[in-house]
Amino acid sequence: MSIKTILDLKTIAVVGISDNPEKPSNFVAKFLEEHGYTIIPVNPNLTEWDGKKCYPDLLSIPLKVDIVDIFRRTEAIPPIVDEAIAIKAKVVWMQEGIVNEEAAAKARDAGIEVVMDRCMKKEYTNLNGRINMKYDVLASKESIKKVTEALKSRNINVEIVNTKEEALKSINKLIPPGKEVMTGGSTTIDQIGFTEQLKSGKHPWKNLKDAILAEKDPAKQTALRKKSVLSEYFLGSVHAVAESGQIIIVNASGSAIPSNSFSSDNVIWVVGTQKIVPTLEEGFKRVHEYCVPLEDKRMKSIGYPGTTIGKILIFEREINENRKITLIFVNEKLGF
Repeated sequence: MSIKTILDLKTIAVVGISDNPEKPSNFVAKFLEEHGYTIIPVNPNLTEWDGKKCYPDLLSIPLKVDIVDIFRRTEAIPPIVDEAIAIKAKVVWMQEGIVNEEAAAKARDAGIEVVMDRCMKKEYTNLNGRINMKYDVLASKESIKKVTEALKSRNINVEIVNTKEEALKSINKLIPPGKEVMTGGSTTIDQIGFTEQLKSGKHPWKNLKDAILAEKDPAKQTALRKKSVLSEYFLGSVHAVAESGQIIIVNASGSAIPSNSFSSDNVIWVVGTQKIVPTLEEGFKRVHEYCVPLEDKRMKSIGYPGTTIGKILIFEREINENRKITLIFVNEKLGF
């Protein structure tokens, strides 16, 4: 099994996880979680980690585990491998500096893949190309305050919430019943649960994307997409927000540009605060060095050839009186 195939597995038990943010077991686990992995913390000395229940050992975990990622000394590896075999894990991964050939051989004899002396975070980054991880850090309170004032001066309403659950509640309050709703392709909108809410039908709005996805004729589907730019409410995210209040939105096809810039009277953007950058120039660097490599990886993982930068919108300010733009900052890492 290649490293790429291993990293396509999504549920990771991190053995020896620490609550100290300076420890590799802590920041590697958080990095993986922020990039779509389910982290199960394992440490007998902790009752919880980052708001999640922490298990004393692998045998106590009630969920199916794909990868056992070990942050323990070499001599502590054998009993952990025994537990990994017992729970039928697919992979045993020993982090950098950890090698135990005897335990590795036992795991392989049980049909488990083994990786030793390698870092999952580094391997993930290597597979995703050159990714500048400085654009993955949540903004400070001072930065959020500065950009909020700048956005308001540009006729952009700002709400600030702490969690994606709060963001979803805000959206539900902002859109009146019976209104037309259209969404752009957005990992952030998926992560907060709004896409799933629309798919479930448990909402009071007219979801224009339902008709688009139901239409199988390419020409007719394209016509419906063109009409959807006139939706009363358009929801999506952005790729960078400069502290000066300028916003960068990148779109491969350009289908989301009209609604964001003119044709929809109400636009709601949900934005993780890691997307705040000091300047517009830094925003473009963020797009090229961080957003595009990650989106390219995501598209390839679901069967598409990748992504490209087709169109870029720089949103300076709103001058049309009929339009209401709302940006919801979430103090969580959401999207790319």
